[in-house]
Amino acid sequence: PCLLTALTLCVLSQSHLIAGNRNSSLSWEWDPSGYIFFCLCMGRMGNQAAHFLGGLALAKGINRTLVLPPWNDGQLVQFDDWFNVSVIAEYHRVITARDFMQHLAPTYWPEKERVGSCFQFPNSQLSCSMDESDHAFWFWRGQGIKFARVEPYYLAFDTTSQDGRDEWA
Repeated sequence: PCLLTALTLCVLSQSHLIAGNRNSSLSWEWDPSGYIFFCLCMGRMGNQAAHFLGGLALAKGINRTLVLPPWNDGQLVQFDDWFNVSVIAEYHRVITARDFMQHLAPTYWPEKERVGSCFQFPNSQLSCSMDESDHAFWFWRGQGIKFARVEPYYLAFDTTSQDGRDEWA
């Protein structure tokens, strides 16, 4: 089964698309290195841009394909409606959320196996639920994603060190 980590951040282990955009002639292949699919659900454009760049750096640092999330402009705007996916794909492997959900999720990430993860400090008494934040809830539902269960995680985001990368293995 795949693991989806949400930061609402999502990491799908056992998954990776080699390339992806809706104009691509490549076949949709599941890459065993993994995916990162995260929620751009907090803040305005500047905050979302910072979150996106951090997600892109994390995906590259731990060698996982980045699922390009929609942007929140009061409504969800598909990534490739605003940005050129092929330029980002020159830097690292990416696939749009739309293509991921349409071409890969039905086969490789069935609803009953969708595990969401949310960042939580060790021994925290806070609950870990994707439904507690209206922003996160509507983001995931807008992608057609409902998690079978949600689990907390506590991992470093420092992918510049081998120890930081090893935590994500």
